[in-house]
Amino acid sequence: MLLPHGICLMTLRPASKTLQRSLAAVLVAPLLAMLPVDPAAAGGQPVVRQAAVLGVARLRASSQERKDPAPKTTKHDGEDAARKAAVQRKVDRADRYLRMAERYPAGEERNRTYSRAEALAEEILEENPDCADAHFLLFAARGRRLMQSSRATIVFALPSLNAHLNRALELNPRHARALAVKGGVLLDLPSFLGGDLAEAKRYLTRATELNPTGVGTRLSLAKALLREGRREDARKQLRLAAHYACVKRNALALSVAGELLAGLDG
Repeated sequence: MLLPHGICLMTLRPASKTLQRSLAAVLVAPLLAMLPVDPAAAGGQPVVRQAAVLGVARLRASSQERKDPAPKTTKHDGEDAARKAAVQRKVDRADRYLRMAERYPAGEERNRTYSRAEALAEEILEENPDCADAHFLLFAARGRRLMQSSRATIVFALPSLNAHLNRALELNPRHARALAVKGGVLLDLPSFLGGDLAEAKRYLTRATELNPTGVGTRLSLAKALLREGRREDARKQLRLAAHYACVKRNALALSVAGELLAGLDG
């Protein structure tokens, strides 16, 4: 628990007492202006002196307000906020479709739901080509839809898909889901298609830092660590993955973590 910080006042030693009193009035008056006026707590100071100090503070505050007027909200600002809110609503809808598709068994309904997410992501990018979330969602929805057809299809589409994933990370280097997926792709791809264990681990480690409760990310990181022979580090990641899978009631991820842990202990 952090202790609250107090206010530290530095003491100056001016050449004359008159200058010292003037500096004190400038420094202390704004603080006094924020306090309730209580003659009984003034320690015997004349009311006239209190009024003078408070008057100086109010004049200074009024002068400062004239120098720094409050920023005005323009019609353009309101339109911009409304446009951003509309984009975010579409992003949320596309994300819901993506997550919904994962719950369907392989088949037409799953592909149809992936296509809805994909279409929404494309629509967002037509209006806002610099939306990191839309680039990520397009990569994820289209990639998973194509994976339902054949491995060859996804291989040919990989350059285009990776362009969207890389663009998402260019726009938002702290996009935890994009980092996790990038790491997973680099982990699963063979080296002749661009797979890279060291880079995969770097992306996955960063993703877990940004999203510690990401179950799939920790499972992928554990697999990367196992490939390096770091069994104890992998075990730690698998236990954390199992814990968060329980918290999120993700039975599939819990089963995968349990199988990998059993393989380590066996």
